[in-house]
Amino acid sequence: IDLRGHLVHIDFGFAFGMAPGHEFSMEKAPFKLTKDYMDVMGGPDSDCFKEFQRLFVAGFEAARANSQIALGLVEIMMFKSNY
Repeated sequence: IDLRGHLVHIDFGFAFGMAPGHEFSMEKAPFKLTKDYMDVMGGPDSDCFKEFQRLFVAGFEAARANSQIALGLVEIMMFKSNY
């Protein structure tokens, strides 16, 4: 939430294939970083954006390091799933 009350929402259900209407689909678009997100962070040269980049890379490194745990959780969620 920024100082003006704008909220960023990530729909993880949609990101993980639960599309509207309970249809399964994989998101084919690359990561979307809109101008609005950039404005909230202060632009591409801001310290906030540099911190975002650092944390984004660190997040992917952590995900890679824990990929087997994540895969196990996905397998559990798939058990008797309608998707």
